[in-house]
Amino acid sequence: MSGAEKVAAVLLTIFRKDRLADPRINLVNCNNTPAIVIASGNRPEGVFLVEITDGKITDIYAIRNPDKLAAVTVSRRISR
Repeated sequence: MSGAEKVAAVLLTIFRKDRLADPRINLVNCNNTPAIVIASGNRPEGVFLVEITDGKITDIYAIRNPDKLAAVTVSRRISR
């Protein structure tokens, strides 16, 4: 799918306010990529990694698998 209007329409349909209790949106860094976490209360509903090229969003990768989303709630300390 391509085009800002089409992508926005799909995301708004998936995350309508009446489908989520206490919706929350957080900007995060996931796998060294800008990302958006959408949660219903404390439960993540989706993580969307945003690829940006020349100042424009070129790709959005969605993670909606509940098993993978469980890892989002675990804080990790990164060290080298």
